[in-house]
Amino acid sequence: MRVARRLGKLSLDQQNRILRRIHPRPSTLTWERMMALRASIAKDVAPILQARREAERDCFDIKFEVA
Repeated sequence: MRVARRLGKLSLDQQNRILRRIHPRPSTLTWERMMALRASIAKDVAPILQARREAERDCFDIKFEVA
């Protein structure tokens, strides 16, 4: 890769992308695991939040029902 850089066949951007793909940094791996965990938590919590919103809407309707 170093030879390709010297000969101008490989740009610094391309080299960095290749290196990241071959050997990602620990911080990148940690970030990806955190984002995957966040997505799984959001997916698990979504139905609970939806049910809560519906219950709050029902309570609001009952509380402010015009007779």
